[in-house]
Amino acid sequence: TVGAHFFTFGMAVLFLAGVSLAAPAPTPEPMLTCQSPEIANLPFCDISLPFSERVDDLLPRLNLTDKIGQTGMVASAVPQLGMISYNFGGEALHGVWATCVVDNITTANHKPSGRTLCPTQFPAPVHMSNSWNRDLWAAAADVASTEARALYRHNQLLAESPDGSSCSRSLEGCLGLSYYTPNINLARDPSWGRIEETPGEDPYVNGEYAYAFTKGFQEGYGDMRTGNKYIKASVTVKHFAAYNLEVDLENTDPDEWCGARQNEGGSCQLPNSRHSFNAHVSQRDLFETYLPPFQRAVDAGAGAIMCSYNAVNGEPMCTNKDLIGGTLRAQMGFDGVIATDCGALTDALSHHNRYTTGAETAGAAIKAGVDSNCGHVFVQALPAALGPNATLTEAELDLSIARLLYARFRLGLFDEGHPESTVPVVDIGDVDVPQHRAVALQAAQEGVTLLQNGARGQLVLPLSKAEHKVVAMIGPMANASMNLLSGYHGTPPFLVSPLDAMRATWGSDNVLYHVGCNVSDPTPGTAPSVAAAVEVAKTADVVVLGLGLCGDNYGGGPPKEDSTCFRIDEAEGMDRWNLTLPGPNTVVTGSQLALFKAVLALNKPTAVFVMSAGPVDLSEIKATGVPIVAAGYGGEYGGQATVDVLTGAYNPGGALTVTVYPEAYRHMASFHDMAMRPAAGNGEAGRTYRFLDETKSAPLWRFGWGLSYTAFDITFAQAPTGPVAVGEDTQWVAAVRNSGKVAGGIAVICYVSALNQTAVPDAPRRSVFDFTRVPILEPGTSHLASFTLRAESRGLWTAAGELVYPTGTFGVVCEAAGVATTPMVHLEVA
Repeated sequence: TVGAHFFTFGMAVLFLAGVSLAAPAPTPEPMLTCQSPEIANLPFCDISLPFSERVDDLLPRLNLTDKIGQTGMVASAVPQLGMISYNFGGEALHGVWATCVVDNITTANHKPSGRTLCPTQFPAPVHMSNSWNRDLWAAAADVASTEARALYRHNQLLAESPDGSSCSRSLEGCLGLSYYTPNINLARDPSWGRIEETPGEDPYVNGEYAYAFTKGFQEGYGDMRTGNKYIKASVTVKHFAAYNLEVDLENTDPDEWCGARQNEGGSCQLPNSRHSFNAHVSQRDLFETYLPPFQRAVDAGAGAIMCSYNAVNGEPMCTNKDLIGGTLRAQMGFDGVIATDCGALTDALSHHNRYTTGAETAGAAIKAGVDSNCGHVFVQALPAALGPNATLTEAELDLSIARLLYARFRLGLFDEGHPESTVPVVDIGDVDVPQHRAVALQAAQEGVTLLQNGARGQLVLPLSKAEHKVVAMIGPMANASMNLLSGYHGTPPFLVSPLDAMRATWGSDNVLYHVGCNVSDPTPGTAPSVAAAVEVAKTADVVVLGLGLCGDNYGGGPPKEDSTCFRIDEAEGMDRWNLTLPGPNTVVTGSQLALFKAVLALNKPTAVFVMSAGPVDLSEIKATGVPIVAAGYGGEYGGQATVDVLTGAYNPGGALTVTVYPEAYRHMASFHDMAMRPAAGNGEAGRTYRFLDETKSAPLWRFGWGLSYTAFDITFAQAPTGPVAVGEDTQWVAAVRNSGKVAGGIAVICYVSALNQTAVPDAPRRSVFDFTRVPILEPGTSHLASFTLRAESRGLWTAAGELVYPTGTFGVVCEAAGVATTPMVHLEVA
């Protein structure tokens, strides 16, 4: 039940007349690295020195065993130098994945409340990306890293506390300040199970998400910007590179796509999956589509990047010297830590079969530029790699150790407690505060996307209490709880289900409920009764159907708390077998589509909301004209945000960052074909809105689609009036006016198309070059939104993998989601 997930325990207070209770003494601050008298005067403890000089002093003080101990996900302690063990592997994709803690430690600046505090849980990243709001992305990341720093400090203090309380943990153990986040891989194929973790299918949008998230997470946002040399917490941006497949859905003969250079044309271990997949990617697709988001993460100062499980063109990514050392480090300018995905080096050895020994694998990874291994290969095999038959020198290893030490200095791990340091200090009382809840609610609301409304004479949202006094909440997602969270979630401070939110909004006596059917059934014949749900719906004035998929509940196992989910439909390690709603479409088994048809037959006003991350083929539902709301996985406020949109308390303004394809597309496009343009491997249809041939596969809803309860007009108030030079940026201003009757904001997305140039005949059909979230406008008011079309956004990649900047005519439009669009302006580039 939802109530089981509310953690708001109060602390009883005892008042005794005439009795004076002394305040508890503050818990001593932990003894940190450079506070030890034995080392405090060593140069690496001198906070006036640059981090690089401090690394140069510390590194030679480590012996070889110490150095190897630093290369694991949990770096070993070095007691003689005051270095404690440190966890580089936290998780915070959309809030910190952590257990709750009791606020029971007194410090000089904090008085405990006795409350149980749980980290704020935001919507799935693809839901937040539907907001098109860079400020929101940075603010959510800032909240997560603030709470990460607070939980880390709490763990430190627990070591000094006499009660022996356990630390706040994630899967990888007690929290540090380094987190495996964000995931900026491209939603290349609608069947991919990890779309929920990503910002979507556009490389520019994913890059902007990476930039905003990295800045917010490491430096803070707005008034919370740290403004100093220390960062609050460190990102580990993932997964580099060309990673967007979990399993071989097509059961393809592994001889066709094995995972290692020595096995090209040979056989791989079955089942073929992300652990053995060799992504055959052209240079053009790599640099045009798969790699640009990582450049923006580098531009933002990302502390770390994670290499992926898959191979690219025959070489496992975590030993891929060309792409890591050559492209990421030398070409993109990344000088931070590179960490392996968990078990990726074992994959290189045992699944890709690229190497024959652990020592060979470890040596190849270090030489490629990898520094930290989530797994055991480095710790177990580096001694042999550096031994008598050495494949690696200590000087080569030192490059990795230096980067790992620099990361610790940047986080302030040597300088905490120093009277002159500006290391961020955040107490546990800053977890789950009202300001953080406000950001979570905003993220949930702004990501909700209205797909259809009032078509074919059907109900027009929002609901009206005057016309719809009694609401029937029907369906497997109507009372969703844990399914709101999606993958890599922590323990939430609370959850608001759609049913709870509707009862609070409409009044409990006016809201009816029946589950109708499960998303999936454990055994045949155990489905809830569609007929019983129909009987409940008959007595209502309006029916709201909650349908969807069961998302990954990684961090707590399958979402068993949602009794309608008996299997996961989209997740890490779990790609989708079809794009339709789960379950056979028969009344006998009580599937979601059967439930919809039975309710619709009542001829009552009906609205549908759908919880999912990846696209769902809703063709039959769309054809009826009923309102459809893409509710996503909205986090702790997911149910509240959904009901706010249904009832008009919030006017939707989100827009899709993933194309919604029909089921037929899945049969046209080979899941493991990495080509973006129309090709034999994707049924000549192409991938993503940039290359999709809609004559081959027309989407149900296009990338960038979203409706509002009000009307908008959008025109260019400023645009270039003459030809521009090849290398010249151009400035554009769009005037957005609320021409309707309801206040509302909207996502505005600007696209560029190469209309008349001959250098690249198969250029993208159009590409996003800038975007913004227009704030809420009252009816009749306007907002001027400024955009920059950078010269590089007009750059095109040839089939030979060469970047060119052609002259010719480019078309520019800006769209207010699916509500309004500017006329196309023809920009001449000479």
